[in-house]
Amino acid sequence: LRVFAFATMERKIIELDQGWEYMEKGIMKLKRILEGLPEPPFSSEEYMMLYTTIYNMCTQKPPHDYSQQLYDKYREAFEEYITKTVLPSLKEKHDEFMLRELVRRWLNHKVMVRWLSRFFHYLDRYFIARRSLPALNEVGLTCFRDLVYQEVKANARDAVINLIDKEREGEQIDRALLKNVIDIFVEIGMGQMELYELDFELQMLLDSGAYYSRKASNWIAEECLKRERDRVSHYLHISSEQKLVEGFCCNPRPYTPTKKLTDLRVFAFATMERKIIELDQGWEYMEKGIMKLKRILEGLPEPPFSSEEYMMLYTTIYNMCTQKPPHDYSQQLYDKYREAFEEYITKTVLPSLKEKHDEFMLRELVRRWLNHKVMVRWLSRFFHYLDRYFIARRSLPALNEVGLTCFRDLVYQEVKANARDAVINLIDKEREGEQIDRALLKNVIDIFVEIGMGQMELYELDFELQMLLDSGAYYSRKASNWIAEECLKRERDRVSHYLHISSEQKLVEKVQHELLVVYSPQLLEKEHSGCRALLRDDKVDDLSRMYRLYHKISKGLDPVSNIFKQHVTAEGTALVQQAEDAASSQVANGAGVQEQVLVRKIIELHDKYMAYVNDCFLNHSLFHKALKEAFEVFCNKTVAGSSSAELLATFCDNILKKGGSEKLSDEAIEETLEKVVKLLAYISDKDLFAEFYRKKLARRLLFDRSANEDHEKSILTKLKQQCGAQFTSKMEGMVTDLTLARENQTNFEEYLRNNTNVNPGIDLTVTVLTTGFWPSYKSFDLSLPPEMVRCVEVFKGFYETRTKHRKLTWIYSLGTCNINGKFDSKPIELIVSTYQAAALLLFNNSDRLSYSEIMTQLNLTHDDVVRLLHSLSCAKYKILTKEPNTRTVSTTDNFEFNSKFTDRMRRIKIPLPPVDERRKVIEDVDKDRRYAIDAAIVRIMKSRKVLGHQQLVMECVEQLGRMFKPDIKAIKKRIEDLITRDYLERDKENPNMFKYLA
Repeated sequence: LRVFAFATMERKIIELDQGWEYMEKGIMKLKRILEGLPEPPFSSEEYMMLYTTIYNMCTQKPPHDYSQQLYDKYREAFEEYITKTVLPSLKEKHDEFMLRELVRRWLNHKVMVRWLSRFFHYLDRYFIARRSLPALNEVGLTCFRDLVYQEVKANARDAVINLIDKEREGEQIDRALLKNVIDIFVEIGMGQMELYELDFELQMLLDSGAYYSRKASNWIAEECLKRERDRVSHYLHISSEQKLVEGFCCNPRPYTPTKKLTDLRVFAFATMERKIIELDQGWEYMEKGIMKLKRILEGLPEPPFSSEEYMMLYTTIYNMCTQKPPHDYSQQLYDKYREAFEEYITKTVLPSLKEKHDEFMLRELVRRWLNHKVMVRWLSRFFHYLDRYFIARRSLPALNEVGLTCFRDLVYQEVKANARDAVINLIDKEREGEQIDRALLKNVIDIFVEIGMGQMELYELDFELQMLLDSGAYYSRKASNWIAEECLKRERDRVSHYLHISSEQKLVEKVQHELLVVYSPQLLEKEHSGCRALLRDDKVDDLSRMYRLYHKISKGLDPVSNIFKQHVTAEGTALVQQAEDAASSQVANGAGVQEQVLVRKIIELHDKYMAYVNDCFLNHSLFHKALKEAFEVFCNKTVAGSSSAELLATFCDNILKKGGSEKLSDEAIEETLEKVVKLLAYISDKDLFAEFYRKKLARRLLFDRSANEDHEKSILTKLKQQCGAQFTSKMEGMVTDLTLARENQTNFEEYLRNNTNVNPGIDLTVTVLTTGFWPSYKSFDLSLPPEMVRCVEVFKGFYETRTKHRKLTWIYSLGTCNINGKFDSKPIELIVSTYQAAALLLFNNSDRLSYSEIMTQLNLTHDDVVRLLHSLSCAKYKILTKEPNTRTVSTTDNFEFNSKFTDRMRRIKIPLPPVDERRKVIEDVDKDRRYAIDAAIVRIMKSRKVLGHQQLVMECVEQLGRMFKPDIKAIKKRIEDLITRDYLERDKENPNMFKYLA
């Protein structure tokens, strides 16, 4: 993600998902630090990268300026952390433990706000300033206030007041804890004292008044005042000192009420004797307060509640609930609390809603809901004593819940259908390009969410279900004309602006279903824009877009990957067919060239479609599987009788040998070898490749045809990584053998220098090899000329001085000789094989020899004699003359040394006709496979002891599948052979079961 660093000339566009994924990593690290998990602190480089990411995403040109989205995601980051981590940790703790957790979470939250504000600072400087939006710091603190503080404030306040009362009773408490909690009530107001005064101070003063009202007769006033001032200095806010002292001073005085109910101060705290308040009398006073609240909500001229009025209304309820039976009116007040809402709704709210329609009705509904929540909040404060004691003891619904339930049952149930239809109608208008009031829709949808009181059931049933159906129907009508990706982007935009976040996935799935799933066959199979056409025309960007759309749908990529597989298979099969046709017509380039071209084209094809898998399909496993299956189809076909394993081995040989047709740089050779090894993964007969490759490697090493030893070692390393150590063990041994053979030759030369009496007579180089590593070669007892016999004896003498336990087997068919031919015109040096040299040296002693004489003297087979005599008498260089002078060698031919032979070169190489080794390689591989199948069967049976036929065959195929695809018939044949050799036996009762014989 260093692409997000400052760019100078041209900057890469950062998509929202890409950039936010990086930001989320930084936010997750911050969360882990706050939770105390092991995490190193932010480095200056990390900080710069996070800041720069936001900077770049905010300064890109539209539509890639994501300032608004980042501002929303900044808030969502807090909301997610609070709902998933902070609130659960608070809900599981109570009383003093809850207070400690609250303080810890508040401190952590402020740290989180400070850090995230730094990362997103560019928003504060420009975007927020221009739009006059709340600053980042304010947004962060508001999230805590709305989600945490509102949830726990009542419990926190009651826990604090309970601790204060404990201290008043003489218990030791944690004053520092109380100071920190009360600081939250102050700080959460962000410079205003209203929340502290309403949510804490008011109740604390009432509790203090009640406490000292009970204790007044026993305590010394001066000492109490001193203690309360001490409390203020230690943990209460300084603004509470005067009010607390005044409350204390005025409470101990006895108060005698007047006869008439003109001064309702009779409901204040009484000390010794309190006058009974009848229900009608007290409710008459409460109704005046409720009426004032209704007038304020309706916008009528009315001054706000003073703290004295609020205190009197609260105290009235307190006194009416704490009178002794039958004057405890708790139940009646609880009922009247609900009736107050019902009366207001039926007489005022519902009539105002019924006379409005569509968007006007929605605006009225939002206004009434906001007013209702204010009314619930205020009446809950007036009646708070009910919540604390009466409701808690009776397990009744809380006051807040009663108030919201009234709105739900009387208003929401009445208007929900009309509201839903009006909202959906506005959404459809926006989809058609009209401008709508998104803020209004957000507020209406919030009602559907909030009315569920923490449950999403009403939102989902009453709004979301119909909205999704309508969206489906809408996109079903429009699908043929619209671009899916753009539609999905717009729907996500709608969710971020006014729909609830829980609807995003469902809405996207619905739109995807209508646009992509229902019309999938048409979209993918379209002649000019379907998946096949995009692959055919190399439309990389469109393929990427198709992947982005379909990967979000369950099994949406299956048809795309199938088309991809079919397309690659068709292209590869076409390449194989072209090579087959060219080879059968024997084009001018000669045999074998087309096969080399085929491998090169398959490598290019693999590069192309692997790039598609990595870039367009983002490395998705489904497309890797499709590519693998496609290549397995055509990579295992034969071309002109040659298997793909042989073609690949020949291709490698052509690259690695001297004078090959592939003229490449070292880097290009390394890269090509890497790609060849990747292709090998698709070939089923890897053991066949190994044997062909080993044969060709042997020729390169023995005849000094290898262009570069480092490349030889490099490909063996790659093959080892791909196929395992066993695959390359023999080949690595061959390379090592050559190094040891060179050392051995040096030692031999030193031996000759030290032993002057031992002289082979000619220059001799012997390469000693380890039998197990190299391919098997024919070993004949060639009758060597005397000159060569002496050489062999000298080397045997040397070798016996090195080791007594090894036997040398001479492979004359692989040897070469340099001999001097004395022709009439000039002497010419001939480079020939050991067989050819032995045949030519026969003519030093005879002028003319028959075929049978040569065969007898050399002690070779008919085939070998024909090959070597053909190369000397019928090929380009006629060192021998033959009677009769025909193009072929027969057993009745006679041969003479051609003294008149001449050539413009002083040195010539006379090659032997090539031997087709393919059949022998295949025979050797078949033999090795029989051993491999035997070993696998015995291994399986040794571990399982008893196994059924079908399962044995399946496990055998699975074990051997990495190297070759075993034939089922061959496995059955090997099982029968192992039975005859007493490794296995059939179960007497069930012939399909086999037992292992130890």
